[in-house]
Order: sequence, then C-alpha cells, then structure tokens
Amino acid sequence: HSLYIQQQQQQQQLNIRKTSTMTSRRTKTMREQKSSSSDDNNNNNSMTDQKQTILTPLYRGVSMLHIGQISLALKKSGVTLGCLNVIGGPLMAVGLLFLLSNAAEQKHLAKDTFLRLNGLMVLYATLTLGLVALVPQLSSTYGLLYFVSGSSALFVAVKGYFAGLRAADDVTTFWQKTGQLLKQASRTSMSLPSGKSSLGHYCTLWLVAVRK
Repeated sequence: HSLYIQQQQQQQQLNIRKTSTMTSRRTKTMREQKSSSSDDNNNNNSMTDQKQTILTPLYRGVSMLHIGQISLALKKSGVTLGCLNVIGGPLMAVGLLFLLSNAAEQKHLAKDTFLRLNGLMVLYATLTLGLVALVPQLSSTYGLLYFVSGSSALFVAVKGYFAGLRAADDVTTFWQKTGQLLKQASRTSMSLPSGKSSLGHYCTLWLVAVRK
C-alpha cells in the first residue's frame, strides 16, 4: 500500500512538472509573439515616418521650380500688374510647398490640415496642366518650366497625400477620408469662418480658387 502511495505521489509530481513546463513554454511563446508584433509595428511606423521625411527635399525642390518660374516672369516683364497676376499662382504654390516640406520633416502629413493642403496642391497642379493643354507654350523656356513645375507639384502632392493617409491613426480607406475632407472643405467654403483655424482654411481654399 505504501508503495502505491509513493507511485501516486511521484506521478502527481511529474504531472505538476509537465504542467509548469507547458505553462512556461506558452508564456514564452506569447512573449515572443508580442515582441514580434511590437517589432513589426515599430518597423511599419519607422517606414511610414521615413516615407514622410523623404518627401521633404521633393517639396523643396518643386518649390524651387516655382521660384524659378517667378524669376523668369519678373525678368521677362518686370514688375507690372500683369506680371504680378501671372506670378500670383506660383507664389502661392511656393508658400504651400514650404508648409508641406516642414510638415513632412516633422512627420505631420497625417494631420487633416496637411492632407487638405496636399489636396489643394493637387487641385492647383491639375488646373496648371489644364492651362498648359489649352494654351501650349512648351517651345518657350517659361512654358516648359510651367509644365515641369505643374507636373512635379502634382506628383509630390499625390505622394504626400497617400503618405499622410498611411500614417493616419484612424483606419479609413482612401475614398472615406477623401470624402470626409471634401465635405469639410465644402462646409468651409460655403460658411463664414468661426475661428483662427477655420479662417486659415477659408482663405487658403478661396485663394486657390481665385488664382485659378
């Protein structure tokens, strides 16, 4: 009888050891999975941030193209009323690109404000290319620079918009977010601003519309 009791005790100890071993293995596996998931998230965030910072020199390069466009116009016509009207659009684009380059450098392209600014740059560049198609002047230096600056602005603004969408915290699709921003823009354009932020969006939106 005592031998039977000893065997039972040994069997219980073996079962306890097996249970503790399995528990420790499961805990270790769960930790490894959590660590792997955390590493993946960190890598994804790092890649997203890197895609934003890469856009910084692109924004600045496109702004330099617009500055060259302004310089050519001033050199050709001087400071006249007609010249000031011509350089108004590129001058506005330089300001928007400067803001977007700083936002990309600070990894803020996911914010709604800079998503809207990228959207406005897409609108501006599309209208610019539309004017080039209607009145082709690619034989002249100014016309060629006008086309190149518009194409480059469209390219970098689209990349900036998608980089901002990928970095956004809220999980929304392209169409959902774009529709939301368009609704906000329509409300901003049709109603009087109520604060400093709304005033900035209101003025920027109508400035693009008036210039083009």
